[in-house]
Amino acid sequence: LTQFEALLREAPQRIEAIRVGKARPVLDKTNLETLLATENLERIEPLLSQEQLALQQARETQRKQADELARLLVGSKGLSEEIASRMKTLEQIDADLQIPLTEQQPSLSKAQTLILKTRRMLRQTELDLFRLRIANHDTLTNLAQAERDHASTEIAERQERLNALSQAAQKLREARARQVRQEAEAIRSTIETLPKPLQVIAHENARYQVELEELTTRGQSVSRDLQAARLGLDEIKSDYERTRQRVDVVGASEAIGKMLKRRRDALPSLQSYRRTSAERSVEISRATDRQIDIDELLHERGDIRAEVSKTLETLPEAERPLFEQETVQLARDQRNALNELQKVYGRYIGQITSLDLAERQLVEVAGDYIDYIDDQLIWIPGPGLSALLDPVGLGKALAWMLAPSHWLELTQDLWTLMQQRIVWLVLMLGLFLLLMTKHTKFTEHLRE
Repeated sequence: LTQFEALLREAPQRIEAIRVGKARPVLDKTNLETLLATENLERIEPLLSQEQLALQQARETQRKQADELARLLVGSKGLSEEIASRMKTLEQIDADLQIPLTEQQPSLSKAQTLILKTRRMLRQTELDLFRLRIANHDTLTNLAQAERDHASTEIAERQERLNALSQAAQKLREARARQVRQEAEAIRSTIETLPKPLQVIAHENARYQVELEELTTRGQSVSRDLQAARLGLDEIKSDYERTRQRVDVVGASEAIGKMLKRRRDALPSLQSYRRTSAERSVEISRATDRQIDIDELLHERGDIRAEVSKTLETLPEAERPLFEQETVQLARDQRNALNELQKVYGRYIGQITSLDLAERQLVEVAGDYIDYIDDQLIWIPGPGLSALLDPVGLGKALAWMLAPSHWLELTQDLWTLMQQRIVWLVLMLGLFLLLMTKHTKFTEHLRE
């Protein structure tokens, strides 16, 4: 209660500070530009991780403020009900306190009285808090709006910084991969002049560089998809909470029904996630297997000097001094390429695993949202049976069901429905069989 009173006292100054821009977090653009100008990937990557975490926290703050604002905007109906409930509870506690103490077991009677007084203090504090909220409803609404806009501004600025850092880091990774590949291609032009054992190493190095460049490109695509999935998850969570609050306050109405149908149509499809998830699982397995192979190669090849000596032993003794420098360079390039692949594969597997987790969470939340919408739509008045018999809509539905390309999706939907609504399906099937039995008996009775 004391903290809430302090919040109300400071609310006007906080609102004014946000409106004039004094409460905005200080994000030093000069230091960011200086860091980007260094083109130092080792310094950019830690800051990139920090900005990703800060952006996630800012989005969480925005979601909380949006939820608070939604609760305030739907009106004071809930607060009035809470106040009435607390007052009724206080009246009951006061009535209990008026009951005289029994002479038997005085310690127990005193303990009961102490518990009642403690409960009364707690409920009185809650009642005072609710009354403060309803008395300062406009101030709290203005504060929530200001905090929401403040969080949105911070998100926009941090997103801009994150985009700059992500683009710079990706460009540096691509530039590094291109540079190494160009060096490998330059060496490839002289491969024909090398002995056969050195040609094998040079060809391996070239393949490693091509693989590294392709992996860097795939990582960039996964990073974009991951950001989009996290943003979509936050948006669905916020919209779900706001919709629940609106339905609780407004109740079942035709307007709410239309809103719920629009929300349902906009939610992601479970079938599309199943396809992409299956493909992603294959990619995760492939990348993990490849990372293990690279780890084994690095372990088997051990020290560079040992590899150089082993390779030189395959050459004629007279050629060893002539190709020793090329052998050392090729071994170093191979070691560097494998180390870089090991690091990039680790980052890539982490990204694609995070993407799969984010999309799985998104689909789970969307599924709960869809179930909630379906449950609410049952109680909302609709256009009636005439809508089900609409020739255009019925024709489209039948055409969709009869299309062979939709049979797999239809089967998956039916299986999902059986898992989620098995009791209802059994009851409906039993009712259908009962009606058919009654119809048959009634028909036979008429014939008699």
